[in-house]
Amino acid sequence: MNVLMNPFKLLGRLLIAGLQITGYTASFIVQIFGYLYYRQRYMIIDAFGSFGRSVTDAIVGIFKD
Repeated sequence: MNVLMNPFKLLGRLLIAGLQITGYTASFIVQIFGYLYYRQRYMIIDAFGSFGRSVTDAIVGIFKD
């Protein structure tokens, strides 16, 4: 709860999480296009799983002390 009481620390963690999610989204899009280019459509499911796991970890990192 210490993060929620300090607005500057919360803003910093939100900015970091936003940058991480932006990076994860960019790499996810590149992976999808790569899998479609090489006709490996079955790997797209793994890309979705990895993307979801990474975004969830970034969100959890906001509130972790």
